[in-house]
Amino acid sequence: MKDLKEFTMVNNTSKQGKDIIQNISPRYYDLWKCYNSFSFAKQKAYDYCKELQAKYNGFNGGISGYCITNFSYTFEFELEGKKYKAWITKCNNYLVEL
Repeated sequence: MKDLKEFTMVNNTSKQGKDIIQNISPRYYDLWKCYNSFSFAKQKAYDYCKELQAKYNGFNGGISGYCITNFSYTFEFELEGKKYKAWITKCNNYLVEL
């Protein structure tokens, strides 16, 4: 079993869990769709998101929101017969069971 230690679990019946399930979805599939140019730090953060997605054989991944200073990333994956949605932000990696 893979360790989910990179994530903060969110209850899927909580307000935050429902919001992640219903309202967070990939809208952009690379940094160039969001920024004309970007820093090395943004590229490194994006690479981290992609590596985390690959680690869990994730799918439906992409940038779910962005502003001039940061972005968030989301993807879904299955583990041991359960489906999950991950939402990576500047401050935390959230995970909710679908």
